[in-house]
Amino acid sequence: NLQWNTLADAAAAALAAPLGSGALSGLQYLYLDNNHIGDEGAVALANALRSSSAPVLKELHIWSNHIGDVGRAAFEDALAAQAEADGD
Repeated sequence: NLQWNTLADAAAAALAAPLGSGALSGLQYLYLDNNHIGDEGAVALANALRSSSAPVLKELHIWSNHIGDVGRAAFEDALAAQAEADGD
C-alpha cells in the first residue's frame, strides 16, 4: 500500500523497474492513490506492466494523482494487453 505518500514521477519510475523485471511477480494489489504521479510516471508503470515478467494485478488503484490522457491511455493499453495475454 503506497497511498498518501506524495510519490511523484521519479518514484513511480523507480517502482516500474522491479515491477517489470519480475521481482514483484507475486504482487496482486497495487495501491497508489493520492500521490503526485503524472503522465511520465504513469507511462513508466504502464510500460512495466506490459512486460511478460510483470505481475497480473487483481487491483490497481491510481485515483487522485495527476495522470492525464497520456497516462490513462498507457494504462488502458497495458491492462488490455495483460488481459489478452491472460486469455480474458
